[in-house]
Amino acid sequence: MNPSLAAVAAGAALMIVVLLTEPLRRLALRHDLTDRPGVQKAHAAPTPYLGGVAVAVATLTMGAGTALAGGLLDPALGVLLGAAAAVAVLGLVDDARPLSPRLRLCVETP
Repeated sequence: MNPSLAAVAAGAALMIVVLLTEPLRRLALRHDLTDRPGVQKAHAAPTPYLGGVAVAVATLTMGAGTALAGGLLDPALGVLLGAAAAVAVLGLVDDARPLSPRLRLCVETP
């Protein structure tokens, strides 16, 4: 891969995360999508969910964009990005409505 292309992709991914994180944090707080403090939790105040959405969007967008720009149209990459998207959606659903560990394990392991 061209180092310049990799640097541009990394910078674009960083910008996507920076631009999405604060609006998603506000959305999570507005809709009470927060992780509450508890005995087995490290945080002392409610912590907004949805930060993973920003990271997932940046990762998937830049993975696909870099592959297209670099001519790496490999079916295996499509499978990898699709699986990553499925795990990201599962995490989002689990944030909004906790899912059973068994269901998460079935989706997250091949």
